[in-house]
Amino acid sequence: MTGPRWGGENESSSKAQELWGDFNGDGKADTGVFYNYGLSGSANRSGLWTQASNGAGFANPVKVWDSVASGTGSFSWDCSKAMTGDFNGDGKTDVGVLYNDGPDGSGVNHTSLWTFISNGIGFNKPTKVWTSSFSFSWDRSKPVTGDFDGDRKTDVGILYNNGQQPDGSNKTSLWTLTSTGSGFSAPVNGWDSIDQKLKGFSSRT
Repeated sequence: MTGPRWGGENESSSKAQELWGDFNGDGKADTGVFYNYGLSGSANRSGLWTQASNGAGFANPVKVWDSVASGTGSFSWDCSKAMTGDFNGDGKTDVGVLYNDGPDGSGVNHTSLWTFISNGIGFNKPTKVWTSSFSFSWDRSKPVTGDFDGDRKTDVGILYNNGQQPDGSNKTSLWTLTSTGSGFSAPVNGWDSIDQKLKGFSSRT
């Protein structure tokens, strides 16, 4: 393959999070980009583009969502970790974003999960499907996706850096948010390196 896979409007690869998945459900993997447009007035502006595969290459890129133009409002790319998966099990790849809500008035860090559900020709308006009710730092989180329980719906896993413990050991934990088809169950902490006696295990490695 020669030439750029995606481009236009003077886009920069440093402002793009590249995504892959069968967004239109035709059995071919497409490409997508979650893009940082910076400030638009006082609002942080992000966009979502897709390029559908035609089997021999890719169609021209299409902007399927713009946080400002769609009325979603301020949505910071710098606070977003984008991922893909078929969260509702309909055979089309959706987009998820783990979002940094920052500290509340008490200094407690909060993180949320948004989903963009594919409708075959684009994506439905993003929906916030989870917000942490306890301290959960986005900066310490590495999200992954997969069908962890085998029900044909994609779940979300978060490898979390709990930092250095009083005894000097590093602690890492794994949280899972299981898809219900219409949303996600509350996160479950199913593993941590201290319980498994892997005291040198760090999510930073």
